[in-house]
Amino acid sequence: MKGKYAGYREEHVHIKIPSKGKYLMTPKILIIVGKGAAVEVYGIPVIRRLVLLAKKLEAKEIFCLFLPDCIEYRKIISDLVPPDHFASAIDFLDNGRKILDSWFEENEDVIVLQANIAIDRLSFSKLLWHISNNITLLVDPLEKRKNQALAVKVPGNIPERTSVLEATIKKMISTGSLPADIAERVDIIAASPGLPYPVSEDPTSVVEAEKRLMDSLGLQTAETDGFMARNFDRHISRFFSKRLVKTGLHPNWFTIMGMSIGLLGAWFIS
Repeated sequence: MKGKYAGYREEHVHIKIPSKGKYLMTPKILIIVGKGAAVEVYGIPVIRRLVLLAKKLEAKEIFCLFLPDCIEYRKIISDLVPPDHFASAIDFLDNGRKILDSWFEENEDVIVLQANIAIDRLSFSKLLWHISNNITLLVDPLEKRKNQALAVKVPGNIPERTSVLEATIKKMISTGSLPADIAERVDIIAASPGLPYPVSEDPTSVVEAEKRLMDSLGLQTAETDGFMARNFDRHISRFFSKRLVKTGLHPNWFTIMGMSIGLLGAWFIS
């Protein structure tokens, strides 16, 4: 991949099911792309971050529906999602059923996500695991708004699944947010504190999103961290990460530099 976002390569991992030792096949994902999707968090648009995470977690297929005035956002992810997986909201209002029939089988589960959410890998993997095994949705974990969802699953085993999915998407198009009335219950997924976070075009929203993402660093290994890691290593890592992430350098360069410093230090000490 060439261009502004080159260097953020895709890595594929599996979502490990807690306590069972098996792996989850991520369902198909439909992303509703609206305002805020192109806002850059640490230099990367949130829609691109979301698609990259979905691909890293081996999403079966990713589809994108672009709300009015957001069609141009497709260029942000055109190298990650095939063009036949794109559709506009205007086309969907006229041909929603036809579009859904071409994308999904009648008995397939579909996870619908808003594009403007900042989320880390740990939170996203827990979200996909949880939402894949329940008829549920996710709200902002701090605001806990019961009338708005950030993600919702439309299961394939309910009557008239395609009609329900079509109605959900059309409501999203008209209101700008996912409806919460499709789910049996609202769940707050226990993942990284404050994530996922809905990003808006307000600059303060970007600052808050970056803070929450930075605070999530190291949480996956926090329970097994020793004294030095908890009290020194994590603080040092976050101090440098906050500054290095703004430089636009290739992420792998940080690893190479860190290894080089470590090897030089070991050589001098020896």
